Amino acid sequence: MISIVSFSESRGGAAKAAQKIFNAVKRRNIAVQYVVVEKSGKDASVVAPSRLQFFLHFTKRLIAFFLQKLQISPNSSKHSLNLFSCNATLDAIKDSQLVHLNWINNETISLAKLPSITTNIIITLHDEWFYCGSEHSALASQRPFQGYNRANKNVKGIDWDLFVWKQKLMALHQIKHRLIFTAPSSWIVDRAQHSQLLNGYDIRLVPNIIDTDQFQRVASSEFLHKFSIPDEVRVIVFGAVYGKNMDLKGFSLLQEAFKLLAQRVVDKASILLVSFGGRYGGCFDYMGFKHIELGYIADTSHLAQLYSRATLTVVPSMVESFGQVAAESLACETPVLAFNYSGIKDIVYHQKSGYLAEPFSVEALADGMEWILSRDLNELLQLGVSGRDHIIENFSESVVIEKLLSIYREQGVATECV
Repeated sequence: MISIVSFSESRGGAAKAAQKIFNAVKRRNIAVQYVVVEKSGKDASVVAPSRLQFFLHFTKRLIAFFLQKLQISPNSSKHSLNLFSCNATLDAIKDSQLVHLNWINNETISLAKLPSITTNIIITLHDEWFYCGSEHSALASQRPFQGYNRANKNVKGIDWDLFVWKQKLMALHQIKHRLIFTAPSSWIVDRAQHSQLLNGYDIRLVPNIIDTDQFQRVASSEFLHKFSIPDEVRVIVFGAVYGKNMDLKGFSLLQEAFKLLAQRVVDKASILLVSFGGRYGGCFDYMGFKHIELGYIADTSHLAQLYSRATLTVVPSMVESFGQVAAESLACETPVLAFNYSGIKDIVYHQKSGYLAEPFSVEALADGMEWILSRDLNELLQLGVSGRDHIIENFSESVVIEKLLSIYREQGVATECV
């Protein structure tokens, strides 16, 4: 039995990536279970705690949350201590032949309990946490690459970053001989290999799966009919899990870029901004442009309709370990604008399937919007087709799952049908 482990069944990019792996493995009739703390569906092969166990685990999360507040850090990314474990998760995986860990923060599995997993382990680096301290993104910090010590301490209060880093150092050393890391982008692979903590570990590139059947260009835009968007209007789409409220997703940079674009565009009625992933906000004026906030979109067909209607999708993130929104957009043949940094570089090719702006220049972002918006329909079509071809060749299920199954076989797991 293979156990795929994630804190959430489907909430967040890492959980969705893990869920796609689980479904792809299950479709091949391989013995697999999906072990989560936060379950949202009714699939019996998705194992989750009882209500009481979930409540007890939530209490542990609260304790860890308040302990984390004893450190004051200039790093604005999420921080995780992993001091505690969900006992139901540990019980569910104890007899597994292989354990594939995805996003195990929110106290899913503690660092101290990692060595108690006695079988072979795969850890997927959905962000930078496993080679940082308690922070999930290194940002401009060099601590992950120089090593954590008191001489380069950059926090006030309890130095949880140093404490967690040392916990990882001890835990990973105990399981190194039966551990393989995977990462969804060449950027994460390179960062991990050059970090003090993971230098010398086996780290493989295995991208996230993009469902190219669900995400493809569709003619219908029924989902958007209530907004009565004229056919001639050019639509700019922005999407993130928590919408515009996540600093690392770069919405503030996009706002500044729109100020510049507003100065350059005479006919502002010809451009519409549509955002999704946060709260529903309806339609309102924004610096002379119309802006529609769609809120969270759960239906994949609605997302495909939105991408298909868009002229471009802008991903102004400061950090992307992969770039799920960018890949989905390109699968729907819609060009992508992003910064030439992090995991996005594996997905978008400059002026071939979109535009890669100088990091993290607001002016360059505005230039990118202007460049794509100025393409004629034939040029946009060429950008989109090139983008979809790249996604199919590199990120479709058949390509990605074979890379992963090859690693499973290396770890001694039979991947024939059962």
